[in-house]
Amino acid sequence: MANRSSLSRTLTVLLFLSSSLSWAQEAKLDCMDSTTQRDLNICADKAARSAQARLNSLLKKIRTANAEDKEFIAALDESEKAWEQYRDAQMNVRFPKKDKQAEYGSVFPMCAAQEGESLTEKRISELRQWVVGDKEGNVCVGSLPVHSE
Repeated sequence: MANRSSLSRTLTVLLFLSSSLSWAQEAKLDCMDSTTQRDLNICADKAARSAQARLNSLLKKIRTANAEDKEFIAALDESEKAWEQYRDAQMNVRFPKKDKQAEYGSVFPMCAAQEGESLTEKRISELRQWVVGDKEGNVCVGSLPVHSE
């Protein structure tokens, strides 16, 4: 029983150390000079996470600027929920097979991350209008902020 407990602790420590080492290696990974599929997968995931963080930041900025307009906030939330469903559907149609790793191979994590990043960047571009605004005189401005030229 004592050996089993000692073995369990040793395995836990080894798992912790290996995950810490893996995290440290990922942190110093040069994505501009990646050559292994593992590194390419990690870099694509980092880029997708970065795009998601920018989207979240933009949404927060838009919500803060429009906090008094409850109808706008409700419409924005509904729009974001619909966009997330669209994004997920697009990912599914791009990679429809159930066993994705077997069907698309070791490049699947990279390809999925790149597709997710691309869709997120397009969403950022669409939402940026609520920060940049539109010029005064556009009668179809709707909820966009207006600025004079």
